[in-house]
Amino acid sequence: MPTVPLDSDSLTIVVKGHFKAAIFSPAWLWKQELIGPEEYEAAVVEIISPDVAKFSCLWLNCLITGDTLQFGTNDNDEFERVRDAVVGVLRILDQTPVGALGINRAVGFHVETISEWHAIGDALTPKVPWEEVLKLPGMSNIAMWGVREDLYKGRVVIAVEPAGERGVSIIHNDHYDLTMVESQATSRDDPNLYNAALMGTATQEKLPVALEILRDSFQASISRSTQAVSHIFAIGGKK
Repeated sequence: MPTVPLDSDSLTIVVKGHFKAAIFSPAWLWKQELIGPEEYEAAVVEIISPDVAKFSCLWLNCLITGDTLQFGTNDNDEFERVRDAVVGVLRILDQTPVGALGINRAVGFHVETISEWHAIGDALTPKVPWEEVLKLPGMSNIAMWGVREDLYKGRVVIAVEPAGERGVSIIHNDHYDLTMVESQATSRDDPNLYNAALMGTATQEKLPVALEILRDSFQASISRSTQAVSHIFAIGGKK
């Protein structure tokens, strides 16, 4: 796989469940030793209310609502620290009902030539089916999803769209529903295929599963996203 010269690389970890937004703040994270004094001193708060908390602490961006905990970073050197911060919150709030977990990575890159750029779009969205109804059809965006390769219920979604001239944006969404299945679908004819990622009720019993995934599967998720980005980049002709 080629080395991809990334323009941007960000990670967001999303936990769906039941949260009290008002308890979250830079001070609370510091008190719980989830950030250090440097992050606390540099914190920028947009809002902290009963319904939503939104703030940043240097490398860490936080958004919490009644049903969502979202921690992220735009620095790929800090991916593991974001994971550790989410794990810390879930361990502290160990009675919190949760229903789903997403490990989401977004990257952007540019290719050297317009022909390489078109090669990616043409491979992902063949133009022949569109030429009878559109003049000079071009890809606006595309999203594909597949079954998980482990035994967690959920799915993997990859979305691709052009980003300016010669730019490509990719989002890799690793979605977990925090329950297990006996086996994954092996055919598109499987009647359970399209029910693979229907989030169930948030429960306290699912929280240890979220912690298990973040502990044992986080690096594998990042590796899968890297492989996906390299694969799409290579379509443009880079080997």
